[in-house]
Amino acid sequence: MNKIKEILIVSVFAAIVAAPAQFAAAAGDDWATKITISQPVQIGNLVLVPGSYVFRIADMLTPNVVEIYSVSTNHYYGMVAGISAYRDQASDKPIFVFKKEAKGSPEELLDWYYPGNNYGLEFLPGASAHAAG
Repeated sequence: MNKIKEILIVSVFAAIVAAPAQFAAAAGDDWATKITISQPVQIGNLVLVPGSYVFRIADMLTPNVVEIYSVSTNHYYGMVAGISAYRDQASDKPIFVFKKEAKGSPEELLDWYYPGNNYGLEFLPGASAHAAG
């Protein structure tokens, strides 16, 4: 009986450790997604100017951290952490949910969902971001 208990505990622990990697791997490892914005957008405390960017998961083991690059990926803008978000309906296109701020303030990116996935990331207002320097 103790052997079965040990196997069960090891199996549950392995599933918990592997869950973040499965989340990212199910979506093509890094969720690389191009986004073009026509006005400034704030993500956490990082503000992006109008242009095109690539968002991607920084690491399969920490799928809640997003790196932001130029479309050619030769320029790194920064990274921001999010928390897991869920939608009942998956979409065949990337979904970006924005919140319009007060006049003169940039729009705020609230959520990002990768195509075909119910799970995404929610970016908390004012969350810490690491901007490239």
